[in-house]
Amino acid sequence: MFKILGIVSSYYPDIKEFERNIMSYLPCIDKLIIWENTPKENSQLHLLSIKSDKIEIRTTGKNEYLAYPFNQAIEEAKKMGCTHLITLDQDSQFYEGHFENYIEQIKANNDESIGIFGPNVVMKIPHLIYAYEVLPKKIKYLPEGGVVTSGSVYRMELFAQGGFPEDFAIYFLDPYICLKARKLGYNIVVFTNVFMYHRGYAMKSKSGLMINNYPPLNTYYYIRNGILIWKIYPEFYTCKSRYNFFKYNVAFRIAKIIFEKNKRGKLKAMFLGLYHAAIGKTGAYDLK
Repeated sequence: MFKILGIVSSYYPDIKEFERNIMSYLPCIDKLIIWENTPKENSQLHLLSIKSDKIEIRTTGKNEYLAYPFNQAIEEAKKMGCTHLITLDQDSQFYEGHFENYIEQIKANNDESIGIFGPNVVMKIPHLIYAYEVLPKKIKYLPEGGVVTSGSVYRMELFAQGGFPEDFAIYFLDPYICLKARKLGYNIVVFTNVFMYHRGYAMKSKSGLMINNYPPLNTYYYIRNGILIWKIYPEFYTCKSRYNFFKYNVAFRIAKIIFEKNKRGKLKAMFLGLYHAAIGKTGAYDLK
């Protein structure tokens, strides 16, 4: 019997937007854990107007990032006897009627080789829209690569021997879990007729470069984890893919940082990320 638990993390969310996003999928899942990562003294989740027995709010009073909350949700899903788990970002919203269609297609699918189902992600940031084309068969098997964690539905068998890497905290959880699925022999698919909108935060500078104003810690985790994952799944990373990582995320990134805020902090974070990846350092890290 199909049973699904959802987990969505919140970090200083816009309450009204968050409510709209939640209501795009809440009616079709059995339970939703909202994991509040906003520090306790700044949390505003008490302002949520949604009243539902399906919702459980959890928090430790501090930012636990993503991997730990996801793993807590996995344990809850196991206790509930769920067949599937869906992970979500606070900024993701399914088009009207699309989540119901998503769940119905998963229920009707009899291919037990599929470990991860993904929606067709429309990622709207200034000047960019990412989306797969809608194919006649409506389901696309991905021979390589993977899907983002937000909106992805996982078969619970995938977590029989562990879940997400808590040593990563954030960044590269998506490829980690997708590569884990592939190594276990599972397929990954996208339903091209199921659209999920995801709001991005990239900005365009006066020079035309796509830049972002994330804090230095994000740069640190992205660089460090992007290299550490090679050591976990070396068979999936070619010399070319590693070269491209350094080309686009180190060399080109340095060129972009000069147009962003806190240049010195981000450069320091980048080189610390490179160093810590080289020595195998994992876990949460405070740049201060």
